[in-house]
Amino acid sequence: MRKASPPFGTPHGNDPALAALVVSSSDGSRILTWNNVVVQSLDRADSAWARSFVSVMHKQLRAYPDGVVSLAVLRTGLKPAAKDVRQELTRMIGEMGRAVHHVFVVEDSGLLAQLLVTVIRGVMMLGGKQAHYSLAVDRADAVAKALPLVKGAARSTSLLEELSRAVDFCCERG
Repeated sequence: MRKASPPFGTPHGNDPALAALVVSSSDGSRILTWNNVVVQSLDRADSAWARSFVSVMHKQLRAYPDGVVSLAVLRTGLKPAAKDVRQELTRMIGEMGRAVHHVFVVEDSGLLAQLLVTVIRGVMMLGGKQAHYSLAVDRADAVAKALPLVKGAARSTSLLEELSRAVDFCCERG
């Protein structure tokens, strides 16, 4: 994964609401930080993405020790992660525990999407009290689930609008 410049100069202009860290990879997966929220748009969950995600989460937890929201948009065709990636994420979840609330949304349909939803539900059940999880039906629902957990004030409009735009920006393809 490589670090991209902040989204200034994008179609969103110089909007301070989107002045955030963006990490992207050649396969299209992206990580964006906005306030205490870490938004991910995942096309592939490989070890490079996992290392970047864990690093970003550690930085966010240092900046927001009272809690961070991880909002993951799982894209079309995302396959289950390899064993080393699952182990790294399991270790991170155990390490960060209840300081992180994970919100997942699967943007796909069909058999693989249903398998992914089943895996997420299993993780949620097995995670027990170790972490907080939510499974959203779409991006708007994911934003609604994350919004009460946002720390910080609106910079240009409302928190709802800014978080929605940050999620959309992270998921853009271009």
